[in-house]
Amino acid sequence: FLVLFIVTGLALVAYFNMAEPQPRERHYFYVGSFFVFALWIGLGAAGVLEYLERLVRAKEQRTVVLGVGLAFIAFLVPVSMGMQNYFDHNRARNYVPWDYSYNILQSCEKDAILFTNGDNDTFPLWYLQEVEGVRTDVRVANLSLINTSWYILQLKNEEPHGAKKVAMGFADAQIENLRLVAWNSRDVDIPIPKEVLAQYGITDTSITNRGKITFRMPPTLQGTDQQGRQIGAIRVQDIMVREIVLGAHWQRPIYFAVTVSQDGRIGLDDYLRMEGLALRLTPVRSTTAFNILEPALRENLFTEPEGYFRGPQRGFKFRGLNDPRIYYNENDRNLMANYRNAFLRLALHYGNVRNDTTKIAETMEMMEEKIPRSLFPMDWALMSDVARIYYWAGQRETYLEYARQLEAICWQMINSGSGDPTEYYNPYRTLIEIYEEKKDYAKQIEVLRLVQAKFPNDQSLKDRIAQVEPLVQAQKGPTLPDTLKTPKLKN
Repeated sequence: FLVLFIVTGLALVAYFNMAEPQPRERHYFYVGSFFVFALWIGLGAAGVLEYLERLVRAKEQRTVVLGVGLAFIAFLVPVSMGMQNYFDHNRARNYVPWDYSYNILQSCEKDAILFTNGDNDTFPLWYLQEVEGVRTDVRVANLSLINTSWYILQLKNEEPHGAKKVAMGFADAQIENLRLVAWNSRDVDIPIPKEVLAQYGITDTSITNRGKITFRMPPTLQGTDQQGRQIGAIRVQDIMVREIVLGAHWQRPIYFAVTVSQDGRIGLDDYLRMEGLALRLTPVRSTTAFNILEPALRENLFTEPEGYFRGPQRGFKFRGLNDPRIYYNENDRNLMANYRNAFLRLALHYGNVRNDTTKIAETMEMMEEKIPRSLFPMDWALMSDVARIYYWAGQRETYLEYARQLEAICWQMINSGSGDPTEYYNPYRTLIEIYEEKKDYAKQIEVLRLVQAKFPNDQSLKDRIAQVEPLVQAQKGPTLPDTLKTPKLKN
């Protein structure tokens, strides 16, 4: 048993040498060692009872003592474990996987093709389609599996629940032989029929005259040849994404789940528009970093239906996210960033495109109502973005609340030596912005000098300090204006 415990426990830890972070807990790899440990607990419990039996000589008392001992051991091990672990292993009322998957599917128009990334954004969707009958018209194309020929053939040739086949130009024999392809960044064209140009109201002559859009498709793998020269390549999944996009001919909507990484979108980012938890491919090139379809995104975020719909229906479900009795694990909490990203994009749209501070505030309040930060804390970088949006919206009290929390976090990071001033999200920049907005020039100078100590020859820092120093002298004490300005939002 000792050998089994070591081999299926400590030895496996060394053998796998897993990199961090892992997408989920890997405790199931070591289940053999858990079994051995459980056997040891049982042997130990039997040993304790045998010891008590030998200790008590009177037969009448022995039964009582053994009964009490057994009850104590039963409480000490199973009951104690249950008391310690029940809350964070109980899944009652936790609808995050169900609702998140439902919301991804309902982000898509009818008969859509939806590219997903891995396990967590694929298997729950298949459960809803296969068991609950939700959005069986959507073809889920998993980018991990699409590297295999058998899965591509399923997409091409099968019609699960009557869903349409996924059109592609490859013959079955060609699919069986797909491999990595050497690739350098190059332009790829997607033809656009005239009716599609009219549907999207495209009047840009650079598109209408050519009848196509062009995007830059980069390699997704890098390596070296035998001469040591850098070479690029694309994976089977990249080939198939391009092939499926071309095969759809704009007759079927194509979406990428927001969980798909940038290198899985083959360079199409400028043509993707957020409609919920999925990004839709459009022939319209985005001019902002928050390209959205406002009516669809707003309806999804602001409308929560009773029950659920099996067919296409806007409206997201957020059940239980404001209930403190429910335990949410790390995966659940990470998914909240995707919801918040959708709210923030909508708020930025209202600020940059419509300059509507009322709509900004309304969107941010809805985000807090659906996903309260008391139960789902934000990381400091996201918190700084949210604080700035509240500032732009003129929400003075809420901004100050965030600013106080951020100030403490950022000083703690600086004092512990973390935070790189060269990165966009860094505690120095955040503090400088806070003190600028609060007109606390003395504190701003303090932070600027800390940065200057790291970059003593940076002329822009010297210029900034020279601008702020007179304000420190002229200011009797740091004060916050009675009313906050609402400048136009920037990307």
